[in-house]
Amino acid sequence: MKLPYVLIGGVMMVAGAFAAIDLLTHTGFSRIETPRLGPWGFLGPALMLIGLVFLKHQGRAFSRRSVGALILAGGIVQTLGMIPFIQPRILAPTPGHAGMGLNEIISAFLILGGLGAFVVTTVVVLVDRPRGVE
Repeated sequence: MKLPYVLIGGVMMVAGAFAAIDLLTHTGFSRIETPRLGPWGFLGPALMLIGLVFLKHQGRAFSRRSVGALILAGGIVQTLGMIPFIQPRILAPTPGHAGMGLNEIISAFLILGGLGAFVVTTVVVLVDRPRGVE
């Protein structure tokens, strides 16, 4: 076990979790609230994913290049899934009482896609065996 990778990965996972929780708890659907980290909390899932990769692989390469590409794409989708929570709203609610508008539908797809990408990339990182490990 390489201690620097474990320490850096652990700190990144804790910082990413704090950033994501800070952004999610200060979304303010009825009013604008300001998270402690500002809008930078949307990078929380990416920090957690990178920290998990540091903890699991400890500087070794992925088993295949396609696994690395899948994890990169999943990290991007996770980060995009946090965009609806940024204040002030990038995708503002549809005005009036018309029900669900296009902005709400796009927000829901971003959130669900980010959550799905989080699950898939976490499983892929945990299942992947780094090169050089038997």
